[in-house]
Amino acid sequence: MQERLSRQEAVETRLSQILQRSDFPALAEHIQELLARLADPNASATTISGIIGKDVGLSLRIIRTANSIQYNRSGRPILALPHAVALMGMETIRELAAGLMMVHHFRNRPPGVRQLLALSLLSANHARQGARVTHYPRAEEAYLCGLFRNLGEVLMACYFPADYALVLAAMQEQASSEREASLRVLGFPFEELGREVVRRWNLPSQVAQVLDTNAPAVITQPYTEEQHLSLLAGFGHELTTALHRVAPNQSAARLDRVLRNFGKSLRISEKALGKIAHVAVEETKATFKALHLPLDQLRLEKQVEVALKSGLLPPPGAGALAEEASEEWDELARDIHNSDLQSMLARILDLGLNLGGFERAVFGLVSPGHDSVRARLLAGAADAEWMGRFEFPLERRAGPVTAALVGKRDLFVCGGPYLDSEFARRLESGCFVLMPVVINGILAGCLFFDRPQPPGAVREAEPGVPRNLIRARELAAEAISVARQQGGEGA
Repeated sequence: MQERLSRQEAVETRLSQILQRSDFPALAEHIQELLARLADPNASATTISGIIGKDVGLSLRIIRTANSIQYNRSGRPILALPHAVALMGMETIRELAAGLMMVHHFRNRPPGVRQLLALSLLSANHARQGARVTHYPRAEEAYLCGLFRNLGEVLMACYFPADYALVLAAMQEQASSEREASLRVLGFPFEELGREVVRRWNLPSQVAQVLDTNAPAVITQPYTEEQHLSLLAGFGHELTTALHRVAPNQSAARLDRVLRNFGKSLRISEKALGKIAHVAVEETKATFKALHLPLDQLRLEKQVEVALKSGLLPPPGAGALAEEASEEWDELARDIHNSDLQSMLARILDLGLNLGGFERAVFGLVSPGHDSVRARLLAGAADAEWMGRFEFPLERRAGPVTAALVGKRDLFVCGGPYLDSEFARRLESGCFVLMPVVINGILAGCLFFDRPQPPGAVREAEPGVPRNLIRARELAAEAISVARQQGGEGA
C-alpha cells in the first residue's frame, strides 16, 4: 500500500508543479465551455454549434468529418454546423475538440517536444487505421486514445526536460524499458501522470482507461468494446515505437512483439502492417502541414522504407497483401444479403480506398432520366465543396466520362489527354480510376478513386486497373442488384 501511495504522491507533486506554470495547457475558454456544454444532456445542437464557431480549425474539422462517408450517407453536402453536430453526436464532437486542443498547445514547443508530438500523432493514426481494419465502430475514438496514450511523456519532456533526459539515459545505459526507467527515476510511469492530467481536463473516461497501468497488456478474444479500444491504443503506441523510436537493428524484435501482443487479438497480420504504417505517415504529414509545422518527413518515410527493404514489413499492394485483401472482399461478399445498400456501398468504398493507394473515393448515382451522374457517397480526404463538383452529363462527347460510363469500360488515368480534361481539372485529380457499375446491361452508377500526382512522377496514360478496384466495382453491382431484388433502397 505504501508503495502505491508514494507513487501517487510523486505524481501529484509533478502535477502540482505543472499546474503552477503559466504556460500549462489549460483548456482554452471556448473549449472549456464546449466540454461543459457537451456534458449537459439538455444542450442543443444550436448552442454547441455557437461555441464551436469560435474556433475556425475545429469548425472545419467537424464539417469535414460530418461529410465523410461514416456520417453522411445521404450524399447531400453538409455545410451547416448544427446539422453536422446533430449528425455526429456529442461524444464525437468532444473527442475532436480535445484532440485539437492538445495538438495546438504543443505545436509551439522546442523541436524535441514537437518530435514527441509527431510520435503521438503517428500512434493516433496507427490506432485509427487499426480501428478501421478491425471494424471498431468509432475510429475517431481510437484516434483520440492513441493521441493521448503518450501524454505523460510529452508533459515530462515539456516541463521537466532535465528529469526526462535522465529517464532516457537510464533506458540507454541500463538497457531498461521506458516503464522501468521512469519508475526508477521518477517514481512512477509516464502513463500515470498522463492519466491525472486527462482527468483534470475532464476528457472522455475511455482515454483515462487506456492509460491504466494495472490493465492487462494482452487481451484475448472474446473481449469487450472497451478492451478492444485499449488494444487499439496499445497497438498504435507499440507500432510507433517499433518503426520510429528504436534503432533499425532492434525493429525486427519490436515488430515481432507487436504481432505477438496484438496481432492475434486484433486479427491484424504482418501483411497488413505495411499499409497501416504508410497511411499513418501520410496522415501525420498532412496534420503538420495544416498546422504549418516543420516535420522531418523524410526521416519518417525512411524508417518505414528501411523496414520494408529489410523484409520486416511487406510493401502495400504486395502479392501477400493482395491475398489478404481478397479475404476482406470475400467477407464483404458474404455480408451483401445481410446489410443495407448504403452501408454496403460505404464499406466497399472504404476498403477500395484503403487497398488501392488512393485518397478520395466516390459512388456516383445515375439520374432517373439516365442523362447525368452525380456523387452519392464519399470516402477519404474530400470535403462537401469537392463532392458538389462531381456531377457530369452522360452524353457522347470526347472525355473520360463518355469513355468510361457511356462506353461502359474501366478507365485508369495517370497521364495522357484525359488527365488534361475538364473532368480531371474540375476534380483536381492527378491520377484517377473511373469505373461503370452496370446491371443487366444498364448503367446504374460509377465508382471513382483518385489521388494527386506527386511532382516528378511518371505520367502513364492508362495502366491496368488494380484487381482490388475491379472487385469493388463487381461487389457494388451485386449489392445494388440484391437491394433491388429485396425491394430495399435502390441506387
